[in-house]
Amino acid sequence: MSKNLRCPDCGADGNRLEVTVRHGNYSKFSGGRFTESEWSELYCWVCGRFWRSKAQRICWLSDVGDKKPFGVEAERKGWLAGLNNQQIRMCPYKDVRTASGRITYSRAFRKRWIEGWQRGLKKAMKGGRR
Repeated sequence: MSKNLRCPDCGADGNRLEVTVRHGNYSKFSGGRFTESEWSELYCWVCGRFWRSKAQRICWLSDVGDKKPFGVEAERKGWLAGLNNQQIRMCPYKDVRTASGRITYSRAFRKRWIEGWQRGLKKAMKGGRR
């Protein structure tokens, strides 16, 4: 649960954010050693942005691991497509169903791509890339 923490660039919710450095930093000023502080460094899986935050809400976020959250790559591709003003029909994920009519994971990936595309298009309308 993210408690309404969002990426300042793409607007991804807390399920797509992770903490890279919790309550501190590694700076050249301190000789590259860890220094405790109120600030933490966050990473967005969708747009790849790093930023620092003093927010208390980061206690709900997980630390960076080597496993990406489900569908984040599809969401990132959709976000980039929206930023580049591509049409929604360019979605590479088709709505595939099994022979019995049940849905497959492709529909979940399509949904994530469309969510990312909508946020990317919204950002493009506001003023484009950073």
